[in-house]
Amino acid sequence: MPADPATGAKIITWSFASGPGSITDPFSGFLNGEYKATVEKAMNAWAKASGLTLQEVTDSPATDIRIGWGDFDTKDSGVLGFTSFQTDHSTIKAGAIIRLEDPSETALSHGGPEQQTYAGTHATLYQVLLHEIGHALGLADNADPTSVMYAEASSSNRTLDQTDISGIQFLYQTSPSAAAGTDLSTSSVSGITSSTPASDPGGLNQMIQAMQALARRLPRIPTFLRKANPPSLLTNSLLH
Repeated sequence: MPADPATGAKIITWSFASGPGSITDPFSGFLNGEYKATVEKAMNAWAKASGLTLQEVTDSPATDIRIGWGDFDTKDSGVLGFTSFQTDHSTIKAGAIIRLEDPSETALSHGGPEQQTYAGTHATLYQVLLHEIGHALGLADNADPTSVMYAEASSSNRTLDQTDISGIQFLYQTSPSAAAGTDLSTSSVSGITSSTPASDPGGLNQMIQAMQALARRLPRIPTFLRKANPPSLLTNSLLH
């Protein structure tokens, strides 16, 4: 993995997709305007927590992480996001694809990065991005209900907590600019919210599909996923 010559930080590249995805993971469209700011905020949150340099580059298949829209028919499927990648000896290969539910299919409200909410849900675009970027960086879902990588989106895990910070630091052996214990709530924070459909009085939360629930006790350290193309979904039920 290349390093920033000025800081020594490990560099992971990412891009706003401007070309096709893969045959199995096609983009339905490309992000622009206010949605780009939301992606940048989520990337900055992970960069600050990890000490990694998450560098935006011109889109190409060689980019480490590519981000675009996808058609998931959220109203019927509940799916809001999907991350796919391949590994080589436990190392995530370049070309990971993050697809987010296309607002032309399920409308997104307008506003700042933390106010863009999918119609019929309480799920924000920022929430979905934080979780999916975590997967693209190699983190699995975990059992900490206050972690952004927890399987259920709720008001208790809207920020990167100590589990997320410890996990990403352990994974990359980094020295982050935001030290452990730093309150990240003013800089990176909101994103995981209750994603109960707004019309659902029964309180059925939308869930994020567990790719692997690895950690059973604190501290919980997520690891690289070894299965090729493991999906990450935001859905209205917990999938196994």
